[in-house]
Amino acid sequence: MWDRCADPFIDRYRLSRRQALQLQCTAEHLHAQIDGGENCPQNIVAACRTCNARRHYRKAIRNSNEHRAHVQRCVSRGKWHAKWVFDYLALTTVCQQAAEAKTPTA
Repeated sequence: MWDRCADPFIDRYRLSRRQALQLQCTAEHLHAQIDGGENCPQNIVAACRTCNARRHYRKAIRNSNEHRAHVQRCVSRGKWHAKWVFDYLALTTVCQQAAEAKTPTA
């Protein structure tokens, strides 16, 4: 993931700008602000733009523990991101580490 400037990330992994935008680092609120979650460090984890958006596609939002387990299962099967992400071994490693690093607060 990258947060400020996509160019070094694009150059390092030889991605298009469109691909890199999908992997931009965002702040994911474990307990959504719309549902009363606070904007504090204990409620925020790093997540790529794709992961952050997908969590909110469902009608019934998973809690942070359920979502973390779901993402880890999908990433381990190569099913979370588009196929091109898993074609790059280095990107796959970055995605797996990010999924494992999400430490929800219960």
